[in-house]
Amino acid sequence: VVQKKGGARLQKKEAKRGSGKKPLIVVALLLAIFAAAYLGLCVWAGSVDTFYPNRHINGIDVGGLTVSEAQAKLETDLLAQTITLTEEETGTQASITVADLGYTAEAFHGDTQFWMDEQKSHSFLGKGWDFLSHLTGRYPGGSHWPDMDAQALSATVSSLSAQLSREPVDSTYELTDDSVRITKAQDGRTVDESALRTALSGVSTYAENGYQVSFSFKTVPAQTL
Repeated sequence: VVQKKGGARLQKKEAKRGSGKKPLIVVALLLAIFAAAYLGLCVWAGSVDTFYPNRHINGIDVGGLTVSEAQAKLETDLLAQTITLTEEETGTQASITVADLGYTAEAFHGDTQFWMDEQKSHSFLGKGWDFLSHLTGRYPGGSHWPDMDAQALSATVSSLSAQLSREPVDSTYELTDDSVRITKAQDGRTVDESALRTALSGVSTYAENGYQVSFSFKTVPAQTL
């Protein structure tokens, strides 16, 4: 109460108590809700027996699959993956499959169980974050490439070389009664097998880029007149 001149009294308007605390209470409630939701997510993420969404193993999407389902898909789809070989200068292309490198289904036996164990190895609070990382597609996935069958790799390289190489055409001429027939020289080409073998051996690298491999030709000069 405030005394005013003339004896009149006025009721002083008091500031509302606690008005400055409301934003803090709202923030605290929101944080509590988010924390509870995240804890619930961690519980759920730790209980599922399937791979998180967008999970890839050696480039094969196994998201939402159990270990046995993922293993079957890995062994089937991985061996059928097409490897595209491109000679950049000429644009010449050829293709093989992962199976042509000598890999078999047995080479990847147990891989999905390994990666499931890795998924479950995260801490309780880490499981929720791991799930969110997969859900947003930010998880690149795991890979495991055992040693190749050297004999099968060599056979594939030799086959590619035979397929892509070209014999040179020497320049020749032929006299007829009223003309001269000339064959223009055309250089041949052969595949650098050593470089191609090295490139194909790096499957763990090019598998991440859509199974694209570059190779080069060696020129075989033709004989000219």
